Amino acid sequence: MRKCRDRYVYLGSFGTLNTSRRVLPEFVNETGAALVWGYTRAVDWVEASAFDILLLTYLVTLKYRTGAEKYLRGKTFGTWSDHLGLKFVYRR
Repeated sequence: MRKCRDRYVYLGSFGTLNTSRRVLPEFVNETGAALVWGYTRAVDWVEASAFDILLLTYLVTLKYRTGAEKYLRGKTFGTWSDHLGLKFVYRR
């Protein structure tokens, strides 16, 4: 099952990434996804949708996928990322 090979997978259902530490890395390795991201908390959908626009913009425009995470966890958006429970899981 490698349908997600080298793709970014977004699980936008709030709280979906609030699971055991093993589940998401296993999912990434099993599917071949390069990255899985989403939220660990149940939050307001409008607020999360606005944040998603920022996230998708930076995933597309920054050279490295980890750059988006670093930027969104930085000075400007770090508090918002924490509030939403933003989580990234990368394939190793």
